[in-house]
Amino acid sequence: MCYYKYMRMKTSQACKYLGVARHTLYKMIEDGMPAHRSIGGHYMFDQEEMDQYIGKAPALPERMAVGYCRVSTKIPIDRALPLPM
Repeated sequence: MCYYKYMRMKTSQACKYLGVARHTLYKMIEDGMPAHRSIGGHYMFDQEEMDQYIGKAPALPERMAVGYCRVSTKIPIDRALPLPM
């Protein structure tokens, strides 16, 4: 029996682990992410190899949340208090 230090994952499990869609995972494989093929032709992923690849891969752009708040006031703008910085 063969034991691995880290878990081997199927495609759907690797997608959940990395937090990406299936087509993004296939693009990562094309870009050089290590993936193994089973006898049936299915991709299998080693957690340690994925962690090493992600550590070397360029960072994905972070998502930014933008909030909008409309404030109405009856005070004229020239008399309004300055905002703290």
